[in-house]
Amino acid sequence: MSEAVGLYYDDMDRFYEAVWGGNLHAGLWAGPEDRSSLAEAQERLTDLFVERVRVGAGQLLLDVGCGTGAPALRAAQALGCRAVGFTVSRAQVLRALALARGAGPAHRLSFLMADARALPFGDAIFDGAWALESIFHVPDRSTALREIRRVLRPGARVVLTDLVENRPLDSRQRSVTRALLQIATLARPGQYPEWLDEAGLEPVETLDLSASVRRSIGETIRAADARSGELRSAYGQELYGAMRALLPELDALYAEKLGYVLVVARKP
Repeated sequence: MSEAVGLYYDDMDRFYEAVWGGNLHAGLWAGPEDRSSLAEAQERLTDLFVERVRVGAGQLLLDVGCGTGAPALRAAQALGCRAVGFTVSRAQVLRALALARGAGPAHRLSFLMADARALPFGDAIFDGAWALESIFHVPDRSTALREIRRVLRPGARVVLTDLVENRPLDSRQRSVTRALLQIATLARPGQYPEWLDEAGLEPVETLDLSASVRRSIGETIRAADARSGELRSAYGQELYGAMRALLPELDALYAEKLGYVLVVARKP
């Protein structure tokens, strides 16, 4: 599964750079009257992670599924921490390393390729961890959470976001989530307490952010349409057209069947 996810993000690198910029995750809006741009809303979601992870100056943050490095950079700048990010995409590692060099504090940031189910780090070395829209790529969340727990120091927090199947999806709808989001499995309501317990983590907080992120796919559609010429040239009319045709279906799923939760836990 990790190889397929990595190849997907390698192939889709130009698409996500065009429509989402540096942040490969949903945006967070305060309400219907909030006129924030997609980029502003994405940074607001990152800032929610920065607030919840409780990592201090000079401490070490693990970014699980780091994307192109923008959230890790924002944490380093806001908290004064160091960060190690990993992803299964070679293209993302290269973008993240370039971002770190261009932003200045490259000595506080490092990025590599790794699999969340077998982390290449020693025990109890990180002061916090987060998984920003990455854990749904892993078929067995319990394994990934156990690995995250292993590398955290006692008392450290992990913060993550995940999609929840609030109403059953049919086979067509599942194929849409696999094609556009590379979701291995969808969480069900109330499943996280069991997963956290299996991993040896203590629950701290769960927030339902479904209504606050729902605008993300509509904004993605608008961004894709604004860059459609560039994307057609990059992917060809047939492939771009197929991707674009699926986005409204995903938008409907966000509105009707999918939930979006933020989970905070700690290592005892």
